[in-house]
Amino acid sequence: MMRSKFFIIIIAIFILGAGCSVRSSGNSSLSAKFYDYKVNVIKSDVNTSILIIQDKKETNMLELMNKPENKFEMTGRKVTRVDGVIATASKEWNLYINDNKTELGNLADVMIINSDKIEWRYENIN
Repeated sequence: MMRSKFFIIIIAIFILGAGCSVRSSGNSSLSAKFYDYKVNVIKSDVNTSILIIQDKKETNMLELMNKPENKFEMTGRKVTRVDGVIATASKEWNLYINDNKTELGNLADVMIINSDKIEWRYENIN
């Protein structure tokens, strides 16, 4: 009698244990990693801010700038506002990636990774 109860308990543990196993679905998007992108916003020599935006390891500037936590507006090929500061007739926003000025034609074509140095600079129009 004792032996049959022990046998039933072992079978129950085996069945319950098998029902609790977890297998990977192979879908990597379920466990996608996000990375912090540091975007420096340079409004003047003394007025700067840093935006920390999370996205996947490799993305493009348009996706990054369209994140809800970002304060960014663009009309056509011109950036009209970054972090609350509006472009004017004498000053404009320019994008620098790794200290190289980047054309603002199509930000979707500007690929970046989280280790890139990204800066928006508010500069005089030449």
